[in-house]
Amino acid sequence: MALRRKLVPRRTAVAAMAGVAMLGTLAAPAGATHGAATLVAGSQPTLGLGQTNQLAGLLTLTPGTLTNTFAAGEQVIIDLDDSDVGVNCAAATDYVAFASVPTVTVTGTATLSASIVAPVPVSACSLAVPARNDRLIITVLGAGTGVITIANVRYDIGAGAALGAVKVTSPDVTLVTTGASNAFLTSVLFVANTPPVGLPVGSANQPVSNLVLTEQVVDAGGGSLCVQLGGGDTFDAAVPAPTVSVVPGAGGTDTAAVALASANTAIQVTITDSGTDTGPSTFTVAGLRLSSASLNNAGHVTATLQGGLCGAPTSTLSAVTVVAGVVTTNRFGGADRFTTAQILFEGAFPCAGTGLADAIIARADDFPDALAASYLAGKLGTGILLVDRDSATLPAATVNALRNRGVDKVTIIGGTTAVPAALATALDALPNVTCAGATQAAPNDTIAVERIDGADRYATARNVAERPGLGVAGTADYDGTPADPDGPSCLPRKTAILATGTNFPDALVAGPVAYNGHNLGSVPPAPLPVPPACGDGQGFPVILTPSTALDPQAAAALTNLGIQQVLVMGGNTAIDPAVVTAVQAINSITVRRFAGTNRLDTARLFAEFAVNFLGYDRTAVAVARGDGFPDALAGGPFAGVMPAKAIVLTESPTSAGAETLAFFRARQGTSGVYGAPTPLTPIAAVDVFGGTGAITDATVSSILGAVSQA
Repeated sequence: MALRRKLVPRRTAVAAMAGVAMLGTLAAPAGATHGAATLVAGSQPTLGLGQTNQLAGLLTLTPGTLTNTFAAGEQVIIDLDDSDVGVNCAAATDYVAFASVPTVTVTGTATLSASIVAPVPVSACSLAVPARNDRLIITVLGAGTGVITIANVRYDIGAGAALGAVKVTSPDVTLVTTGASNAFLTSVLFVANTPPVGLPVGSANQPVSNLVLTEQVVDAGGGSLCVQLGGGDTFDAAVPAPTVSVVPGAGGTDTAAVALASANTAIQVTITDSGTDTGPSTFTVAGLRLSSASLNNAGHVTATLQGGLCGAPTSTLSAVTVVAGVVTTNRFGGADRFTTAQILFEGAFPCAGTGLADAIIARADDFPDALAASYLAGKLGTGILLVDRDSATLPAATVNALRNRGVDKVTIIGGTTAVPAALATALDALPNVTCAGATQAAPNDTIAVERIDGADRYATARNVAERPGLGVAGTADYDGTPADPDGPSCLPRKTAILATGTNFPDALVAGPVAYNGHNLGSVPPAPLPVPPACGDGQGFPVILTPSTALDPQAAAALTNLGIQQVLVMGGNTAIDPAVVTAVQAINSITVRRFAGTNRLDTARLFAEFAVNFLGYDRTAVAVARGDGFPDALAGGPFAGVMPAKAIVLTESPTSAGAETLAFFRARQGTSGVYGAPTPLTPIAAVDVFGGTGAITDATVSSILGAVSQA
């Protein structure tokens, strides 16, 4: 098939798009059906002049709509250049080139190949010795749909390349672009926040990691360098002055001095050059602290490395770098699980009017009957409180929560083995008061009690899901395919959550979604798209089953509720493939499985789904202990109240776990809503469920450190 190529002179194509940081192309044969495509960079790391094999940001290319098709023989052609106006390789050291062939994949049905070559027609780059490969050609081998991801993009940078953003351009048809360049070139690398520093809002005079300034070419620092904080942030001056140490370049004896500058918004490094060095020098600034004013607002504290004097810089040498992350941390924890549940209950449901109509009561020492409780809580607009099965009396914290919020009625989850009759009687005897503590108009009125139970945990979950008066299961649009779940249209379907009844983590991390469903009340900040209203904002029932076979009670619930799609929690060990097959056989139910390598990883995957596809808060996340269930159980409704937030788990009280830390790091700038590679808003708030016995302060600090990484 002949290609329809519009080859124009390379510089003409660049000049025609002046001011655009990233371009790309599709050279389309006749009959290609896709519309204008979009090219986006996942990140913009800082790369050094004169360095080789440096990792740049990934690139994502999306056709005009996901229903459009790449045609066989079609090519995606991408060229590189630095930020000056001359051609790439205009001089022997002035170039940006691919160090190797990137990893090119497609999500969809199209198949591809990739290669890197010198440009055609011949340019200075192809005549250079050695030749520089500054063109990437991706060829469509088999027609089909898809989103192209270009990963492991590595560049060789000449020592004479221009500072600034790398140009990613095309000699052919211009693409729509929504992202910045995937690399920023500098003559001095600026490394901060290593190790990462996360600081709580409201703290004072907190130390940050050393700042390391490394020349990439000899004497690139000139006579001085300035690290300028952004956004009005300042360093603290009421501590010993910062210090600077120098590792001079080969053959040199460079020295340096450091001082706070520009009303403490910057640090000035003054360099005395020996003049004899034949290699680059490294300058390390230590002893810096952020001022109290900088720690009063959540967000990243950023800095830019500039050449020259602070206040009168001669150049910007490095892209914006995070110095620390300041995060609002809210701990909801008491002396025990009962008090933590009270704090979460009262925090989610403020006192108003005569009080709450309902509250859920669950057993505190075992989990099976309580796993389905968040769905019921969402339908009733309330939270979950705990009782001690082995105690003859009600916990004081539970009684106080019922009184403080003026609860009229409680619903006990589970039979008398879980919550004995004596405790139900004690609940029934509590006076019915207003949330202000006054006795209701009828002096003898007491709290009403309802119990939902079954022959076993699976029957209890079914009876909760089918309780009369709850209405129907909430709806959402996710068909389980790897492509954009909503596609170009919206088809809401009744949705349920399926989890094993033999363990608690998978069901409990789904608690906020069981409570709230598709979070229609969440509107992400610009430029992120508003989640489409592909759901009704009602919760999804939690259906329990053994791991190896679909329980008859679970099958009956899915059938009776008319469920059309199921979110399966956990991998094959948690829910066997035979169970999924049995679910799919019920009225052609579609399935989306969240299968992590462990409970933390499953929680991570489901949290990303809740944020990316169900409209959950992008800036706030809840954390609960992963090796114990009570705090996550009581926290489900708390997190589900709008603006709803996802829950992730810790490995233990003293360890956040690698998967959970990876979740927080990934939220800082990877692919976004509905499959589109949009920049993410950094997490600004972390809600911690439980006291320090459940999650230690050191574990919280490790999470804040992960949040601080960009």
